[in-house]
Amino acid sequence: MLKNLKKAFEISVPFGIVFVALIVICCVLIIIAMWKIFEKANLPGYYAVIPVYNVYVLFKLVWNEFNFYFSVVLLILSTIFDLVFEEIPNVFILVVSLTISIVSLIHTIELCNRISHSFNHKVGYTIGLLFLPAVFLLILGLKSDEYKKVEKRV
Repeated sequence: MLKNLKKAFEISVPFGIVFVALIVICCVLIIIAMWKIFEKANLPGYYAVIPVYNVYVLFKLVWNEFNFYFSVVLLILSTIFDLVFEEIPNVFILVVSLTISIVSLIHTIELCNRISHSFNHKVGYTIGLLFLPAVFLLILGLKSDEYKKVEKRV
């Protein structure tokens, strides 16, 4: 039994190291991308390094403060209902949790859409931002696309 555990550990450690390395690379790419995006919007690039505040600034650039706070509330509610559901499995709690998750997903899609419209891109770019945010944010930051504040969308 101990041999099997040791063997499993020896196999899983390299995968864990690779996984952590990929996460760190993605985080660095997103910071670089947001730094460049903030500079395009005439804001200090170092805002990209400040946790939570960088997302707040991004929301203010492409949407508004209210939707940042709404997103935070959705995250908190989702976490609470998920934890409650673990303790008290109940259909009502499950439905509420799923509803909050769906609203959060729609909110995220709208944020991605607003980011792409702020750089004069269309729906295809929104899909890219949704599924590969590190890559598509980096493209936005490094390409010559100009940021423009989109006041109202149709």
